[in-house]
Amino acid sequence: MDFQLNLQNDSGFIPDINQLGMYLYVAAVVFYLVVFFFCYVWLTKGRSKHKVNVNVSKRLFKEVVYMNDSEKLAYLRKVNPYVFEEMILTALEYHGYTISRGTKYSNDGGIDGKVKIKGKWHLIQAKRYSGPIQSSHALNFDKVCQVNQTCGFFIHTGKTPFRKGRVQLKNSAIVSGTSMLSMFSKKMPPQLLNALHQFNP
Repeated sequence: MDFQLNLQNDSGFIPDINQLGMYLYVAAVVFYLVVFFFCYVWLTKGRSKHKVNVNVSKRLFKEVVYMNDSEKLAYLRKVNPYVFEEMILTALEYHGYTISRGTKYSNDGGIDGKVKIKGKWHLIQAKRYSGPIQSSHALNFDKVCQVNQTCGFFIHTGKTPFRKGRVQLKNSAIVSGTSMLSMFSKKMPPQLLNALHQFNP
């Protein structure tokens, strides 16, 4: 008896392998698409939130400039802390300064953004307080400025309970009270402009 093996017409042996290969191929494609999707969502989630906060800060800035100082302070103390950070940078940008915004709100090394003054980048840390600030926050930011070999501004909405002589800040200056509020005006007062330009430890 003659026995002839016909791979094409046998009981589906070759087609089964082809079908299995197709299943594996489709499964691999689906797997990579799912991984890509979650990676994309994870990477763009922070950016989307950041973009929203920047847009909100620009809208709120236009409203705050028409308020008096007491209204400004009460308003700024209630806004989202991340939006407040962006509002400080928006204010500086509005007054003609070149700024660089941070790209993330956590693990940012204590740097919320940068402003260029006289061709030199100054670091910015903005804190939304409703009460007295902690001296450790200002000192930690000052250390960040020293590590980066530059100077910076610690800008906040709270109260500064310590005297300048008690807390030695070598590379940073505190901007608060009327100085901070004057940033949210149509024209920045000459006093604040001079203070910003003269600060270069």
